[in-house]
Amino acid sequence: MYRFTDFARSLCMGALAVWLLGSCRNSPSEGKGWENVPVYQLHGESLPMPEGGEMRYPYRLAMKGDTLAVTDLHGPEYLVQLFHYPDMEHIASLGRRGNGPKEMIEAENLYWIDNTLWVLDGEKQQFVRFSFNKDKPVVEEHTNLDKSLFRPGDFVPIGNYQFMI
Repeated sequence: MYRFTDFARSLCMGALAVWLLGSCRNSPSEGKGWENVPVYQLHGESLPMPEGGEMRYPYRLAMKGDTLAVTDLHGPEYLVQLFHYPDMEHIASLGRRGNGPKEMIEAENLYWIDNTLWVLDGEKQQFVRFSFNKDKPVVEEHTNLDKSLFRPGDFVPIGNYQFMI
């Protein structure tokens, strides 16, 4: 015996098949807005690795004047390297890797503000501020972030020593 539910199921399956097959037709790509999108090609050159600034995974860059700061996500000893640009002479290594009070676990992002380099350690939830005394980097402070933040990964300076995380 053929029941009404079987008929309804067959009718729905048939309607679904017609709808799927009807939606498989070609649609014109004109008018989608992609024809006016500019295409850029990036060109670069490889620079030799300077002595003393070995890095495993260079990640983020910040430049102030002729000083280039580069974060290294997997640095064996230090997480931030400073170089003189454009000759890439190594200046200093900052942010000793470790769990100690003056050490860092990760260097997520970094920004120069005046003559101060701010680095976010998202794993320890703190900012590390480096200043420079006669061109030698000095760790000024480690500022702990609110523990209610769920592992901050980035920050942007928005004012006089104010940051948006």
